[in-house]
Amino acid sequence: MPKVSVIIPIYGVEKYIARCAHSLFRQTLDDIEYIFVNDCTKDKSIDILEDVLKEYPNREGQTRIVSLTSNSGLPAARQYGIQFATGEFLTHCDSDDWLSVDAYQLLYDKAITDELDIVWCDYYRSNGTNEQIVSQEIQPQLLQGPVWNKLVRRSLYIENIIVYPKKNKAEDGALMTQLSYYAKKRGYINKPLYYYYNNPESICRQISEAACIDKLTQEIENTKLRIDFLKN
Repeated sequence: MPKVSVIIPIYGVEKYIARCAHSLFRQTLDDIEYIFVNDCTKDKSIDILEDVLKEYPNREGQTRIVSLTSNSGLPAARQYGIQFATGEFLTHCDSDDWLSVDAYQLLYDKAITDELDIVWCDYYRSNGTNEQIVSQEIQPQLLQGPVWNKLVRRSLYIENIIVYPKKNKAEDGALMTQLSYYAKKRGYINKPLYYYYNNPESICRQISEAACIDKLTQEIENTKLRIDFLKN
């Protein structure tokens, strides 16, 4: 069993996937598996990923590229990737982001040492040139998003009934509320290990009237999912 499984959805990131993949394959944690989910990307993202992987022959046996049959969006791609995971802990990485090379080693060591079901860290918000540290020290009792700065014991996913969000906006929080509820012990590393890229081309940066209405509708749906779970 690998120590950590990483789920990485791929769609329209040919400008960024090499940076992401290099940071993943350079991780100091050796016993790790990577599950890249091709969400029917139309660009050269997968070709670039495969070229980068050739530079890391030690990672080839730990890497799997799986494909959806139709473009399904981020939540569905993450859910699809989870079914292939075999690691003790599971985490997510967005394909336009990147990590410190010791990120997963530090998170895993913390989880094992303190017997944690969930462990998280601070992160950088980056525009590709400048970084700003975002502290995650103060968290509500039921953890919110994001999912990509956290390791979660995979048994929380498979031993409990998890209702997966279908919409993009606020989907991290809807998922983490459920996982956090089932976690017996959680912990935190006071150090930024993940680089969140403010991608101007991402769906989160669309600010037209139609896009704003769509995002609001999505957030309402995912908030309802969270409320229904807490009521139950």
